Amino acid sequence: SSHIAQEANMHITPWIVEPKDSGPHFHEREGIAFLGGYNHKPNTEAVEYMVKEVMPKLKAQRPDITFFIYGSKMPEHFKDFESENVKVKGFAKTLDGVYHDHKIFIAPLLSGAGIKGKVLDALAFATPTILTSIAAEGTGLTNGINTLIADDVDEWVEAIIKLYDDEKLWKQFSENSEILAKENFSYLNGVKKMRKIFESVGVFTSLQ
Repeated sequence: SSHIAQEANMHITPWIVEPKDSGPHFHEREGIAFLGGYNHKPNTEAVEYMVKEVMPKLKAQRPDITFFIYGSKMPEHFKDFESENVKVKGFAKTLDGVYHDHKIFIAPLLSGAGIKGKVLDALAFATPTILTSIAAEGTGLTNGINTLIADDVDEWVEAIIKLYDDEKLWKQFSENSEILAKENFSYLNGVKKMRKIFESVGVFTSLQ
């Protein structure tokens, strides 16, 4: 389908993320976090998968690791998920709280297309991530370089424990996320990509 896309001059509009202060250090953070709008079904499914499938297995090995769930329009049944190692927080007043308070941002998305804004926010905040292959699509994040990819329950448990305990790896991911955000999703890079798009469709622009 790529030649059709070329003929039709289709492009992916660039995302732009503003780099943020990288926030508290490894030892000042706790837990793993997810943030989403739950009117979008894949986000609800992601939380359900995490709570029902992954957290019981993780709890058996590491009852000290807590999952914090943030977001708007939470389904009523989410309140039943509250337990010793699952905290249902609801609407996040600031992104800083989500990305700075917790060690890892997770995106256990099992379905859904398109680039994931919340994952890119994590990049901007230099918060290390664990993602499914679906969540990583289009972000430029690479397993073992700046994220961990997990696609089944055992991989999730292993990845969470690994990144939660390994300060050196955590710092590497944090630094590499920041670099990726600057290189791929900066304002200047966005302008450059938009200029290419405009030129390809015959609109010449004076974007500096």
